[in-house]
Amino acid sequence: MELATAIPVFKISSERLAREHYIDCLGFTIDWIYQQRNHPVYLQIRKDKLVLHLTEHEGDAEPGAVVMVHVSGIDQFYLELRTRLPAGKLVIVSHTEASTTLQIADPFGNQLRLTENKLS
Repeated sequence: MELATAIPVFKISSERLAREHYIDCLGFTIDWIYQQRNHPVYLQIRKDKLVLHLTEHEGDAEPGAVVMVHVSGIDQFYLELRTRLPAGKLVIVSHTEASTTLQIADPFGNQLRLTENKLS
């Protein structure tokens, strides 16, 4: 057996708010959307190599998940985001010569924790 790449599933309660946050603000794109008439939405979004699933379906996920993502170019991304995100939604968790970690909270309580090892 060989394990493949994991795809985190974030619980959302509003497709509109999810689009505003992930697409408009963070720059993700939508790969696909699954929704039958008058049913909750399930969609796949992507930014570079990071793929996330967002779901309104009950029982698929619980709000408040945290996903750790290794990145490069974190300082420039932080400068871009600090003007687009509301206060408290973008937090520098740690910043040293060796690494920087940012935490981005979505409107549903989920968090992306972005970290860059600067010594590699």
